[in-house]
Amino acid sequence: MYRKDNISNNYFFRKARRSVGLMKKIEQVSRKEIDDSWNAVEQILQASEQEKIKKTRYRLVWTSVAAVLVLGAAVFSTLYLIPSESSLVAALHESSMLADSTTEISLITSSNHLKLEDESVLNYDSNGKVSINKQQVQSVRNVDAAKNEKELNHIIVPKGRRMNITFEDGTKIYVNAGSHVIYPAVFDKKRREIAVEGEVYLDVARDPKRPFIVKTGRFDVKVLGTVFNVTAYKEDKSASVVLVKGCVEVETDTKEKVMMSPDQRVSITDGKTSTEKVNVFKYICWKDNLMYLKNDRTGDVLNRVARYYGVNIRYDEQVADIPISGKLDLLGDINSVLDVIEESVSVKSVCDSSGGFHLSLK
Repeated sequence: MYRKDNISNNYFFRKARRSVGLMKKIEQVSRKEIDDSWNAVEQILQASEQEKIKKTRYRLVWTSVAAVLVLGAAVFSTLYLIPSESSLVAALHESSMLADSTTEISLITSSNHLKLEDESVLNYDSNGKVSINKQQVQSVRNVDAAKNEKELNHIIVPKGRRMNITFEDGTKIYVNAGSHVIYPAVFDKKRREIAVEGEVYLDVARDPKRPFIVKTGRFDVKVLGTVFNVTAYKEDKSASVVLVKGCVEVETDTKEKVMMSPDQRVSITDGKTSTEKVNVFKYICWKDNLMYLKNDRTGDVLNRVARYYGVNIRYDEQVADIPISGKLDLLGDINSVLDVIEESVSVKSVCDSSGGFHLSLK
């Protein structure tokens, strides 16, 4: 019972808050700062197209600006451009400091920094106008589609949060906890490209004239129209792609290319690539608030649970390698999930003073 006080109250508070408000707007920084920031990112994206011709290098540095929120304080940052390595992925990685510092979902555009509710749904129309939970956002810059092809958006989904996006082409993306994505408000006429760090499930709208490219730090995925899952957390040893249907091409950072078929999983670990046939449900059921386990390491499972709920979970070395099988219902609070794990692998958990948990053998 002593475990329930801190976490459970927070869980029900979030549920109640979700029914009260859909979106809260963060205090605005100056227009010049925002314009300078996203002009820098746009230059980085353009530079990535010219890397084979020009070895121009850029680096992004984040400087934090405090912003007072309705429910507390958060920190956001402004991008500045100085010489170093260039690419859309580099921009994503450099923004990790910002992603790690926030506790609420944030949508950053060239004109706004918005705070969103958990499980929010974003929809973009053909002109790049965005609605959040079916409410039009007038304050986000809404210009013509041609200009919006270079209008980059950055969605940050911290640990313990999730959300959905429908892009202007009809592609749907489910963004898991601890992830962030950079994408244009309107895709280019020749290709559709986004950058991802974390985990996303994509249902890509078919468009033979415009391939859809997902860029991560370890690989790129190129498709025309298909359904697949990408896992690329910076703190994880392995990254992977799981194909549900269709066909995709995976190109690693070492230029190795793999053509995938449905029910296959490509993993990249320490620079080595492997392909295996899998039950795809195991890797995509997180979007339905489930975790399917089959002889998984308990340590790996606890790491995923900690990320999903946004809590700190520590465990003894003897606990980490215990195999665990079954199904976890993630709609309940963290306590009910830990109860199931305790019963499955004979461990016990104790809530510490910070609201986190420590698991050891019984």
